Amino acid sequence: MQRFGKMFLSFAVLMFFLFMHSFCTPETGGNPGELTEKDRQEVINKIIILLKDNYVFPDKAVKIGNHLKAKIKKGAFKSFKDPEAFAKALTIEMRSIFEDRHLWVKILPPEKARRQKTDPLLDGYLQYLQSKEDNFGFKTVQVLEGNVGYLDFRYFSLGDECKKTVASAMAFLENTDAVIIDMRKNSGGSPNTVQLVCSYFFDKRVHLNSLYTRRGKFTREFWTLDNIDGKKRPDVPLFVLTGKGTFSGAEEFSYNMLTRERATLIGEVTGGGANPGGSTIINDTFVIFIPSGRAINPVTGTNWEGTGVKPHIVMDAEKAFDRAYEDAKKAAEMFRKQRMAKVMAKVKKFKEDLGGAEVMFKEGKVKEGENIVHKALKRGQDEKLLNESLIDRLGYLYLEKKQFAFAIAVLKYNVNAFPGSGNVYNSLGEAYKEKGDIELALKNYEKAVEINPATNNAVVMVKELKEKLAKKKKN
Repeated sequence: MQRFGKMFLSFAVLMFFLFMHSFCTPETGGNPGELTEKDRQEVINKIIILLKDNYVFPDKAVKIGNHLKAKIKKGAFKSFKDPEAFAKALTIEMRSIFEDRHLWVKILPPEKARRQKTDPLLDGYLQYLQSKEDNFGFKTVQVLEGNVGYLDFRYFSLGDECKKTVASAMAFLENTDAVIIDMRKNSGGSPNTVQLVCSYFFDKRVHLNSLYTRRGKFTREFWTLDNIDGKKRPDVPLFVLTGKGTFSGAEEFSYNMLTRERATLIGEVTGGGANPGGSTIINDTFVIFIPSGRAINPVTGTNWEGTGVKPHIVMDAEKAFDRAYEDAKKAAEMFRKQRMAKVMAKVKKFKEDLGGAEVMFKEGKVKEGENIVHKALKRGQDEKLLNESLIDRLGYLYLEKKQFAFAIAVLKYNVNAFPGSGNVYNSLGEAYKEKGDIELALKNYEKAVEINPATNNAVVMVKELKEKLAKKKKN
């Protein structure tokens, strides 16, 4: 609870409601009552002021304001007594001057309006609980036939809590040979989470996007993160599905991948909303979302506002998955072949090095041979070719051949690389025992038992070798 309390009091959670409303439709319901002429006039006057003070495009704010004033004079809104119909009409009129899909007016139930005015922390907390119940937007993560990963999530949740879910999803897919990310029903969200998810698919530091904010005339740059929880996959074939419902932050993710040539986009042209902002209470009935910033892509110098993101392969969103899956299976097969070719090249070099070490051991140059073995094993470990178990098996292969110096060199490396493992000491003890060096064998068996008293073979060998040494001393 203490951990959540800190997160909850952070600025991110305080702003949760503002971000979530960029892609969530407010609840409708209740009976706010019929609107009077005075009500409509007050709402429009407040909208004009809010636009003038906050809209990212001041000149367009003035034009929209003048347009609304002109509509009032003509009596265009007199027939609107229903709040929801009035909100829709206002949205249409504002967008008739400048098509900005993040600019809207909607209604709120009285209770929700009251919370936002009197208890914004509670409202943010309730939004957080809803997001948690939604698994922070993550709906499906699976591995399909052909070792193709599939990830479907519906929004980019705000706050640190979602990082665990992102990391879990990426960990589940980290051994796949191609990945499909489904953005067709993703309505956007936090730019920080867009940045996080993008970071899993780049190794070098990449400038993804910038957000200009009118207040303070500040521009924040979003670069891929150097450190993430999990494995980066800069080379895995990546496919992104898009649709008309792909909006805001989901469009940024798609646009980032498109402009950086990191993924193949398949589906429909996206919704076309690139200007982030926040919602503001107009009165007890109405709320307005006003974009206070705009996205600036470092590659194109512009964004997808009003145009949407056009995928590489434009087609019906309903059919996009089938096309992506077929392409992903082919890409996965090619990825496996390329990976295997790289592995075989590394294995060839590794075997060549071991061959050189074998010559040294045959010539009695034990120290030189050990140096070659240890360098080869270190490189193999760094290149993810070897782990503790495989190095142990390699040592036993040479032990079976009675190449004791070679086996001991390999197993000594394992002891140095994994000093907390009882098994590596047990194996090295066995190598010394087979060579006939009882004292060094006993020393390593004792270390194995010290680390893990349940190492049965070591326990037996300690007793046996101690008895053998005692007899030797008597004789």
